[in-house]
Amino acid sequence: MKGVEFLRTELRVGLTASKLRRLPKMKPRRNRHRRNAQEAYEAILRFLPKLTLTSREGDEVQSDLATLKAELQKLSGGRADEGYSRLKFGLRTAHYSH
Repeated sequence: MKGVEFLRTELRVGLTASKLRRLPKMKPRRNRHRRNAQEAYEAILRFLPKLTLTSREGDEVQSDLATLKAELQKLSGGRADEGYSRLKFGLRTAHYSH
């Protein structure tokens, strides 16, 4: 399913960007990596409600999205802004087929 692959790719991009931002040698590019991680997170929240996922896919995406959310909160100093609090909404509106 192409939609699930898109989500997986965005999750990888977001998680990689958040990890790169924490590396000392990446200091000059930290803002760009944080932005890339944030944009990946927001793209996932936009597209997730439009997809039909199996239970397994839903669990996988939910787990990785929660990890990305936690990484973004760390990068923002622990602030839970509006985008991060939408996590449950995005997952609740996704349809899981069995």
